[in-house]
Amino acid sequence: MIRRLIFASLLAAIPATVSAQTAQDFEAAEAAVSAFVANLLAENYEEIAAVIPPRVIELAANQAQIGHDQFHRGLANVLEQSMADITLEHATMDIGDAISGISPSGRPYFVVPTESIFVTPENTRVHAVSHSLVLEDEGGWYVLRIANRGHREMLVELYPDLNQVNIPSQTYEQIP
Repeated sequence: MIRRLIFASLLAAIPATVSAQTAQDFEAAEAAVSAFVANLLAENYEEIAAVIPPRVIELAANQAQIGHDQFHRGLANVLEQSMADITLEHATMDIGDAISGISPSGRPYFVVPTESIFVTPENTRVHAVSHSLVLEDEGGWYVLRIANRGHREMLVELYPDLNQVNIPSQTYEQIP
C-alpha cells in the first residue's frame, strides 16, 4: 500500500509538460515538414534555409563573423551548389510515424523518419534513410537534420533541453 502511495505521489509530481503535444503542435510541425519537402523537391534553397532555427543561424553567422542575412544567402548558395550534381528522385518525411516528445523545459519536438533517393554525379542511385528533428523555438517550427556528430554537438549546445532525444543514425544503400 505504501509503495502504491509513493508511486502515485511520484506520478503526480511529474510536470504537465511531459504530456503529449497538442493537435496544434502536430499541425504546425506537419506544415513545417510539408513546406520543407516541397521546397526541397522544388530546389527552393532559400526557403529551405528559412526553416533553420534562429539559434542555429545566429551561432553559425557569429562563427563566420557575418550578418544573419548574409549567412542565409550563403547557406542557400551552398545548398544549391551541393545539390547541383545530384538528382533528387524522391524525398519523404513521415510525420505520422514520428516519435514525439516534450523536453524537460516544455519544448515540443518530433523525430521524423526521413527518406530520399538520389543519383550521384557518378550515376549511382542511393537510398538514404535518416531522421529529422522538428522542433518549436520562439513560437516557430523548424526542421533540423542531425546527420553527424558535429550536428549533434551543436544541437546539445543550443538546445540542452533536447540532449536526451534519441536521433537514429542515417544509413545509405546503393540501389539499382
